[in-house]
Order: sequence, then C-alpha cells, then structure tokens
Amino acid sequence: MSSSAPLNSSIQQFGESLLKQAHQHRPVAFNHRWWTNLLLDWGTRDETFKVQLFRFIDVLPALKTDQQFCHTLREYFGDLASL
Repeated sequence: MSSSAPLNSSIQQFGESLLKQAHQHRPVAFNHRWWTNLLLDWGTRDETFKVQLFRFIDVLPALKTDQQFCHTLREYFGDLASL
C-alpha cells in the first residue's frame, strides 16, 4: 500500500491544480466581452445582421418577459440562420 502513496499524492495535487485553474478561468460563454466582440464582428461583416442587431437592441428595454424576449429574438434573427 505504501507504494501507492506517492501516486495518490500526485493525483491529489494534480486535481487541486486543475480545480484552481478552473476557478480562475470562466468559460467563454459566460464572458460578456466575448459576446460583445462576437456581435461586433458579425455586425461589421454582415449588413443585414447589423441592422437587425441594432433594431433588437433598441427594443430590448421594452421586453418584460422571457417569452417576449425569445419571440422578439426569433422575429429579428430567425431568418439569419446562415450566420
């Protein structure tokens, strides 16, 4: 059993290091800068998307429910599935 102690210790240290790194780096999907940059990139490459994006941003404060948000999102961007 004592021969597995160094291995167990190494595994424990590796796991702790991995967990520490995971806590330091948020997934890209939760990073608002990533989303902002993505939308700006799309907006500069696709004129139709840019127009719809600014129209959506304009109406966004008036949307009060999740259903309104989803409906409006589909309404403005549903035909842009090619992006």
